[in-house]
Amino acid sequence: MKRFLIVPIIAVLLAGGASAAEIGFGAKGGFNMANLHGSDAENMDWKTGFAGGAFLNVSFTPIISLQPELLYVMDGASEDLMGFELNFNLDYVQIPVLVKFDLPVKGTIVPAFYAGPYVSFLTGADWEVSYGDASESVDVKDYTKTTDFGLLFGAEIDVHLSAVTLTFEGRYNYGTVTVDDGWANAFEEPERGELSIKNHSIMFLAGVAF
Repeated sequence: MKRFLIVPIIAVLLAGGASAAEIGFGAKGGFNMANLHGSDAENMDWKTGFAGGAFLNVSFTPIISLQPELLYVMDGASEDLMGFELNFNLDYVQIPVLVKFDLPVKGTIVPAFYAGPYVSFLTGADWEVSYGDASESVDVKDYTKTTDFGLLFGAEIDVHLSAVTLTFEGRYNYGTVTVDDGWANAFEEPERGELSIKNHSIMFLAGVAF
């Protein structure tokens, strides 16, 4: 995990030099359009869930800052199979560490871009099958990796008011490791081995910073 986070941290420190850092904080929330990718996750459909949490922003220069976040994210995917609706629900506590670039424009509305890695810790995992009004779920947390890693990038509009800053953003999360830790065993098919199933999602968030 240390190697995963060191590149954006070094970049900000080099850019900031000896400048005094300004620290802000805030909260954000919105929705996450999630899906799964990989050779064993073909033809999956997108599912929508909640995403939100808190963040810090450490500004080293007027345009470059480091932004660690703590988010609760509902990932997974869905699938329609012969009239049955399958939902793969994966819930995480996600910790992104972002390098943020504010465009040098004047006025109260400032566009920004950011990118960086994230690590996520699994809080729950289940498969839910629905047919009409009937539904059944199977807990697969024991068959899902407890830690997920990935990269994300996005764009943001900051509206600077007198006391607070309003933020509106969209981002893309790309998981780099499989979440499977024995899903085939849950169906007594161990011969299939580890499945290539990774998270990816599109988030739309709004927040307030102080």
